[in-house]
Amino acid sequence: MNKWVTLTDVYDDWKLISTTWKFLNLKYQLINEDKNTMKKNGYVFDEPIIEFNIHDGSVDINTPTHTLEQGCTINYLVNALKYTQYCIKSS
Repeated sequence: MNKWVTLTDVYDDWKLISTTWKFLNLKYQLINEDKNTMKKNGYVFDEPIIEFNIHDGSVDINTPTHTLEQGCTINYLVNALKYTQYCIKSS
């Protein structure tokens, strides 16, 4: 995500992904890094400002009730994408 992405851009991307892979079931939050942070178990989390619920080929937009686990390392993401590509090629 770049700094200038719009809510519509994010929604459209998730809509395309969810209709392509209808089996997905996940939640995604956009974080406002400019607001005050909350402290939880000794870690500082930025506040989520909106949540996308991706399921059954659709996307719902909700107000977050809590902060989901944040992020992953770039290596984890790269490996997850490689595994996804492998699964798609194998099917």
